[in-house]
Amino acid sequence: MSRRNRKNKLNEEWQEPSNTGYFSQEESGKVGENPIPETIMQEPVWLDVDDRGAHRGLRVFAIVMALVLTVVIAVGTGIALALVDLEKKPKDLIAAVDGSDVDAAVEAAKEEYEAIYAAAQAKVTADLEQASEQSEEAEEVPEETELVASADIAGVGDIINAGTNDIIVYKPATDGSSGPTTTVVTDPNANYPLPFSTVDLSYFDDALFIGDSRMLGFGLYSGLNNATFYAVTSFSLFRYETMPVVQTANGKVPIFDALPYDQFTKIYIKVGLNELGGSDAAFMQTYDEFVTKLREMEPRAIIYTHAILPVTAAKSQTDHTHSNENINARNEALRQYAEEHKCYYIDIKPVVSLPDGSLMPEMAGDGIHLKAGYMELWKEYLRTHAVIF
Repeated sequence: MSRRNRKNKLNEEWQEPSNTGYFSQEESGKVGENPIPETIMQEPVWLDVDDRGAHRGLRVFAIVMALVLTVVIAVGTGIALALVDLEKKPKDLIAAVDGSDVDAAVEAAKEEYEAIYAAAQAKVTADLEQASEQSEEAEEVPEETELVASADIAGVGDIINAGTNDIIVYKPATDGSSGPTTTVVTDPNANYPLPFSTVDLSYFDDALFIGDSRMLGFGLYSGLNNATFYAVTSFSLFRYETMPVVQTANGKVPIFDALPYDQFTKIYIKVGLNELGGSDAAFMQTYDEFVTKLREMEPRAIIYTHAILPVTAAKSQTDHTHSNENINARNEALRQYAEEHKCYYIDIKPVVSLPDGSLMPEMAGDGIHLKAGYMELWKEYLRTHAVIF
């Protein structure tokens, strides 16, 4: 039943309206037993339901359009403010949307790359031409002309292996001339292995000792004041490139930042205790790199591979990392390395240990570090196990 038919039926049930279009109070009492509700008496019975629905739809549409318009205005305002803040123009926004700015950037980068490539190519061509001209000029030098060594060749940092057991080191001439003087030094490993000999303490005048806190203690209490010590507590070979060790006027610096060229003829390396717990292979690889750099800086020096000192039995039983078992295994790797790389293996364990190989307990208060009074034993062992070449 349609809305209009329902309205007509309602009108018929309540009889005909009065001339005013409203039911009067008298007429309302004639219909049925129940009086007509007062709310109906106050409203027109021919209310147009269809018109109310249309008005409601119009209002909803208006609200939706208002919301859409509000969003559009807000977005537009935000874009405008962003353009102003970024100092951009509307055309920049359009370019970003359609992708034309990307194309422009790619084209600019391409042009810049081509310019750089062209410049580099021109430089390479010029260098080749210059090298060719210099080569031609060198070929034209008469045989009787004396060639002066360059500054690079005359530098003390250049070491040339002459194919013999000697190393030729070129140094600036002492008379002030530009020509170099030549100093021939014997290769320290030419007749490896040499036997151990007994020396006096002057042997250590040009000796360098490198190591951890144990070596530091040896330097402080052995009385070997004529030697040089690069030692520091908790030294780790894995950090030799960056760990501050050597005291200078500008503070402590890593070993190779302070090591002078060609000054030492004996280098004692005692490391390995602080590096226990890791791979022997990794440790020995780093050890080899360290020795190689030392030989580059000190070409006349023989290398002493110093064994790790043992710890007391009590320390070994309670410290599974720094145990004598691990120390012995690491020392065996050091011994093999020394033989293979022409180093001299030094182990003072016979003078500081018990028959079982552990450190004598009375020699170390903490089970690790030798007391000052026992440094003399260490020094005497080194004095009677020296290599003369």
